[in-house]
Amino acid sequence: MKGICCRTAAVLAFVVTLSAYVLVTTPSEFNDPKDVPARVSAVGDPVAVIAPLPDYVSNGSWYDLDGTGSYDTNGGLIRDWFWEISLGTTNETSHASLHRYMFKELGLYKITLTVTDSQYQSNRSFTAVVSVLDKDGDNMPDWWELSYMDTMNETSSGDFDGDGYTNLEEYASGTDPSVRDAQPNFVDEMVSHWYVFVLVAAVIIGAALSTLPLLRRRRKVEEKKKIAAAIAIEKALEQEEPK
Repeated sequence: MKGICCRTAAVLAFVVTLSAYVLVTTPSEFNDPKDVPARVSAVGDPVAVIAPLPDYVSNGSWYDLDGTGSYDTNGGLIRDWFWEISLGTTNETSHASLHRYMFKELGLYKITLTVTDSQYQSNRSFTAVVSVLDKDGDNMPDWWELSYMDTMNETSSGDFDGDGYTNLEEYASGTDPSVRDAQPNFVDEMVSHWYVFVLVAAVIIGAALSTLPLLRRRRKVEEKKKIAAAIAIEKALEQEEPK
């Protein structure tokens, strides 16, 4: 009986010792944040912050999607920044605190930033941007202005390269507004505007042809007058001759 009590006491002592070891050693074993289980309630939650973006951007322009202002309310560390950019049915993602992005298509972009801290608590923030073709309304695409003139301060009536052609004429003709173009000579004008010359020539020829019948009628009338005058002179001379 005494032996059984001793064995029971020994088993209980082993269980108590093992439980104490587990309670003491378990927290120190989670050295990798990935091994930390998700908390049921957050002591300090992360806050996702997207740096302000303009409501409207020029099509083809680059902007920084900046989430570096995100923070943890308990002084913890943000371990992941997850960007989601959607345009219609197209979606792009990125894991970075600062993401360089081009708004290369026209339309409404929905942008979501999800941040996660070292305790696997997450928070999300949203914004939206509209990409337009001509933000400054000068009838020239913004991407074209930035590509060739590196500025959007030029107007459509301006002449960036000073060659006598306006910026809008350069865009319409597909020429480079930063390179001076030679002024066209008469031959070049004829070649590039041949249809105008053909039209003018056709009008002149048509007018000439339409006046031919009138000229012929006038000539006949004048000939008749000359004949009548000659007959009258001849009769006058006959009357003056002595009988």
